[in-house]
Amino acid sequence: MEIVEKIHDIFLEEAKKSPILMSDLASMERYISESYTGRSLIELLQNADDACASKLIIKEIRKQVYLVANNGRTFDERDLEALCRSGASTKHRKNNTIGYRGIGFKSVVNYSNIVHLYSGDIKATFSKMLTQKEIPEAENVPLIRIPHNFEGNEYIKYIYEYLRNEYTTIFIFEVNNNCLLDEIEMFDSSCMLFLRNIKEIIFDSKSRENVFLTRNNQIEDNIKMVQLIGTEDNQNWLVYNDSKNNVTDIAFKYYDNETVMARENEAVFHSFMPTNNRVNIPLKINGDFSTDPSRTKIVLDTETTDTINNVVELFGKIIEPIWQKKTDIYGIINILGQASLDPLRTIKGNTISDILVEKIIKKSQNIVLLNNINLGGVFLQPQWMTNDDFKIICEINDIVGIGNELELDIKGIMKFAKLIGVHILNIDIILNTMAKNVLSKETRIGVLSEIINRSRLGLEKSTLYNFNNANIISFESGVKSLNDYDCKELVEESFNLAVIEKVDSKSFVEQFYKKMGINYAFKFNDECEDSYKKNNLDLGVKRISKASNVKKWRSVEENTIEILRGFDEIANVLDVAAQNVGYDIEVITKDGTHKYFEVKSVDNIGAPFSMTNNEFSAAVQYKEKYYLAIVNQSDNYIEICFISDPINSLNMTKRVTKWEWYCNSYDGNYTKYIV
Repeated sequence: MEIVEKIHDIFLEEAKKSPILMSDLASMERYISESYTGRSLIELLQNADDACASKLIIKEIRKQVYLVANNGRTFDERDLEALCRSGASTKHRKNNTIGYRGIGFKSVVNYSNIVHLYSGDIKATFSKMLTQKEIPEAENVPLIRIPHNFEGNEYIKYIYEYLRNEYTTIFIFEVNNNCLLDEIEMFDSSCMLFLRNIKEIIFDSKSRENVFLTRNNQIEDNIKMVQLIGTEDNQNWLVYNDSKNNVTDIAFKYYDNETVMARENEAVFHSFMPTNNRVNIPLKINGDFSTDPSRTKIVLDTETTDTINNVVELFGKIIEPIWQKKTDIYGIINILGQASLDPLRTIKGNTISDILVEKIIKKSQNIVLLNNINLGGVFLQPQWMTNDDFKIICEINDIVGIGNELELDIKGIMKFAKLIGVHILNIDIILNTMAKNVLSKETRIGVLSEIINRSRLGLEKSTLYNFNNANIISFESGVKSLNDYDCKELVEESFNLAVIEKVDSKSFVEQFYKKMGINYAFKFNDECEDSYKKNNLDLGVKRISKASNVKKWRSVEENTIEILRGFDEIANVLDVAAQNVGYDIEVITKDGTHKYFEVKSVDNIGAPFSMTNNEFSAAVQYKEKYYLAIVNQSDNYIEICFISDPINSLNMTKRVTKWEWYCNSYDGNYTKYIV
């Protein structure tokens, strides 16, 4: 007896014994199909992948008739029987297959009246009309229950054509609406990202033809680059896989040779196929999560909890070598630093994403903090502290420092460190170090400003004691601690101005000086003007050895950094804008010289600009090593004029708004870059 006839007779006999059961099965089939609305195409794709197919094609062969073919394993008797039964499947969880419930295929009821199957020795037709004729006493019958002998001979030429082209399993769907076509139009190529076998999908309809491809490039044992081809913007994803648990993956979007943040609608959990559960990190996560029957919503159970733990372990394997080697070639940490927790989770309850992020934070703490428990601790660099001073303090106190220099090698490490609970360098550690060391003017200005701001709410006795011992303030005769101060000298003017600007309150500074017995005076008046000579400037670097990586979507500061990196004589470029030290960029030349650049954005080169007191103070200190970068950036080009030693090179006027130095004309080393 033929396989189809055998299974037909078994299910027909069951149906005749209980026509009411058939009606119930029809209702259940309808419910299942409605649960899978919009997911029928994904189910066809999933089934093809589970059959180890590498190709899937959906072709409109005539109006409202679609051929769906794959080149995977052909159907056998067990497969056909599982297809007919509700909730039955030959696939098993943790058996390297996506589906395992045995109900997904029934979603085709959404759009199909008749389904023909042609695969190996199985040639069958599913039809409600044919089933109803055989069980007339049943009020309603399901579509996918009783297989009938193949009735699709009118499509045989198409079937033979695809069999000759090495397709092995072919479905013919006679449809009654545009649901399948709508799903094709809305197809998201990221559905292919975590498939194990499918590498090519072809949609061929009367109106359009789309070909979607994946290309895998194995970079390391557990890292591969997956290219999704066929969308308007072909996407690249850097995918980490757990070699011990092959169904756990973390995918980072990749563009222009670095990882970038996935869009909100892209950052979702996948249970092989995308779910509706958002990930509060701009990346994708795939694993053997339990889901509801439609596979669109993750269910929190033991299996899901185990999968979350597997994902966390994989994150740990990614983070630990980055931290140990202090380098991040793919920019992973910058993406992880964007992780967030729902602030209302204590009220609404933890989502799957909240649970995951909390565990990632704990795992990262174990890697970053506990591995350094025998040292002086792990601390973040304060914004106002220079890189050199931070390095000195860390070395003296045996501290593991996370600061701007590490940020160059591990982009985003400072934000990530804050996320996992790393604290900013303790003020008392700084003060104790300054008792025996004179740090830079920028750092001392930052320390004094920090102390003045804290004093508003009162200082701890230990902090006040340490402050009195620390060499912080620039007096007219030099830097001294308050214990060595004779109460007669005045605070040096540029130091004073910079502190006032940083605290953003002259009265608060005066109150603190009075309380501490510090003699101060403000020698300037509101209407004074200082004139300086004006001449042509030269950066001292003429030739660019490589094309600058200037992009119109970058900020003015970022593009200036890229331009500086293109100069032959420059070895390293540091972004220090967040430190508020009077300049945005610190440059180290190949001979070890440090130069300091403040970026000023203007509407056109020649337009006036202003300097803050903090910037003015830094320019006074660094003289010819201090540069202004006057920048005009448009969608098509970027113009930049470098001005060295602006204090002695420009005509500037001191204006009283919030103290600033104003310049309405200048010359410099001008260059225009096309973007």
